[in-house]
Amino acid sequence: GGQTWPQELQLHIPGLPTDVPNQSDPVVMARDDGRIYAEALGYDASGGGNGHGIFITWTDDNGNTWKNPSVAITHNETPGSLDDKDWFAIDNTPTSPYYHNMYVAWAYDGILFKRSTDGGLTWSSSYTNIAPGYTEYPYPVVGPDGSVYVFYMDGWGGGADGYIRYVKSTNGGDSFSAPVTVATTSQPDSPIHGGGYDQFRFFSIITAAINPTNKDDMYVGWTDDNGINDGKTDVLYVHSTDGGITWSAPAPISHDDPNVNDHITPVFAMSLDGRLHAFWLDRRADPANKLCTDTTPPLRTESPGSRIPR
Repeated sequence: GGQTWPQELQLHIPGLPTDVPNQSDPVVMARDDGRIYAEALGYDASGGGNGHGIFITWTDDNGNTWKNPSVAITHNETPGSLDDKDWFAIDNTPTSPYYHNMYVAWAYDGILFKRSTDGGLTWSSSYTNIAPGYTEYPYPVVGPDGSVYVFYMDGWGGGADGYIRYVKSTNGGDSFSAPVTVATTSQPDSPIHGGGYDQFRFFSIITAAINPTNKDDMYVGWTDDNGINDGKTDVLYVHSTDGGITWSAPAPISHDDPNVNDHITPVFAMSLDGRLHAFWLDRRADPANKLCTDTTPPLRTESPGSRIPR
């Protein structure tokens, strides 16, 4: 239940090709029958080669064993040296015509896309660029009717004004619609506030969720600086009740004052009861606006000299 994490079960993505010794941007997703997938990009951090790709493995026994070698979703197919900002989704609705289809999107000179119809064993023979241009941060989600939405940032980058858009497939990923605009954004600088105390690299990566019992009920969230260059950051969201045709005006997810403390990096999920569950980091508990903390008590007491993530 998360109380212990055995060292012998802390693994690399298994069986990667020798030209991709490093991994990053991991994504973990559960299938409704209990299978757990772990997917990550692979690359060569040494600078000695251009090996790159996206790889996936899975476990059917609660993490005791994983498919080895991992399956290459893509390996040295794109002309660059990195397939970046990957994310994937699974169709977990038994009544969907595309039940258990899997969809992966990533960024390289546009939003690239592949799918699997056999549980991840094989993937599209070639990728499709479903949103060409200066686009990043793809986030695919699947509705209960099997529709696939791939949200992304058009005009991405630190300090840039951009647009959250999506393309949609109603035929299991065979083809996608023209882009639909969800919201305009004001992306924070990287590092946020132009540096100073904060030196971490930052991107306004998108999150999205669809009600698993109502295909028209959708939410999208991101980090925004409300048009104030190097100002405080805020988590904003928009809501659609008509399947993404129209969207509400952007609103803050938190009731805390964003002019005082930063709010960053949201992740959304929706449960079967139709509730939106939103997670994010903020600094409301630190008057100096430096530490990202939780205002709830810790689950256990910290021993002297230790730090327990909350």
